[in-house]
Amino acid sequence: DFEDGGKVKFTSAGEERAAYVYFPEDRDEPLPIVFMWHPLGATASMMANWTYAEEFAIENNIIVIVPDAHDNNIFEWEFVGASDLDLPMYDDLRTCAVEELNGDVRRISSMGMSAGALWTTYLGIHRGDTLATIMTWSGGTGQVVAYETPAYPFPALLVFGGEDDTYNAGGV
Repeated sequence: DFEDGGKVKFTSAGEERAAYVYFPEDRDEPLPIVFMWHPLGATASMMANWTYAEEFAIENNIIVIVPDAHDNNIFEWEFVGASDLDLPMYDDLRTCAVEELNGDVRRISSMGMSAGALWTTYLGIHRGDTLATIMTWSGGTGQVVAYETPAYPFPALLVFGGEDDTYNAGGV
């Protein structure tokens, strides 16, 4: 039940999950939906605070959904191999936002930071037919996220650092 917004708990793929859901009071017209995915070591609460997600939703007349990662994945999100928990969670959250909050199925965007950006890339590859746009802050493909041509073309904004902005993660 998303009707009250804020932190919501739900079951997806047999797992208890949580997300922060923000939206304006007036939802007479279908609203764009923006997913925000947190980086490694962070939480949905932190991501929502860093991005002023609640204020962003109200000021821009959009629905913002900030999910928490599954707690037993080394990279936070399932972008290595098959995603049997996070892809269904995205599908469930998207469906609920469309059905319960009058979200516009044609205007769904995904943005993420670091591990959340890698997840956004993975989501673009595997659910590109459901996305209008993606934005990644330090994401990409290669060693961790295997690239495949998305099922549907969409605009992408890719943000990354310079040559000296590196992080040694044990050879990755």
